[in-house]
Amino acid sequence: SSVTNIDSKNIEEHVADRLSDLGRPDGGWFFEKSLGTLKNLNLEQLAGIHDALKLTDGVKNIVSFGAREGGFELAMQFRHDLYRSQHPDENSPHDAATHYLDAISLQSNKFTKLEKLQHVDVFKMQNPFWDVGYKNGIAHAKKMAFFITPEWLGSDFCKQEFQWLSETKNKDIKSAFVIFKDVDLKSKDMTSIFNFADIHKSRVMMASTPPESGLNNVK
Repeated sequence: SSVTNIDSKNIEEHVADRLSDLGRPDGGWFFEKSLGTLKNLNLEQLAGIHDALKLTDGVKNIVSFGAREGGFELAMQFRHDLYRSQHPDENSPHDAATHYLDAISLQSNKFTKLEKLQHVDVFKMQNPFWDVGYKNGIAHAKKMAFFITPEWLGSDFCKQEFQWLSETKNKDIKSAFVIFKDVDLKSKDMTSIFNFADIHKSRVMMASTPPESGLNNVK
């Protein structure tokens, strides 16, 4: 969306206030690595952040997943099934940011870049303001689902998303953790997740485990 009707001083103040309210991540915002600090951004870049915030103000559900080894396809299918279950009679394309999946949900943002991965028929979407959109999505979402795989546990970005959930001011958000095979349940990261789930009464489900294991019980 265009913000040409907002002068540069107003948009800078507005964006600064919104980012301050969200809380600067440990290590800084992702855009700082490539574009510099907020005060160094030009009007077009500030408008990009403004647009990412506007897109994600309407997030209802947000998903955290490790993109490798089929994780992206799993999350896309989950989003599709979730939307179809909630809107069985609709055939029109839905708002990508309502059910939020990282940078792909910012596809309409002019700073989102599509990169073809080598040797595979997969495209990766990147956006310098992805973490702004993600943190804002958590701040507005009603539900957040985590697909915990070994790839998720191996990603600092994914674990940061869990950290943002634990820090959010949105105390009404409900969370669920779907844990897949080959995850080390005794790892430090999983201990943190189980402790969080216990405190916040999150749903915890084990995927593809034998019934006799008892791990299919939902907390």
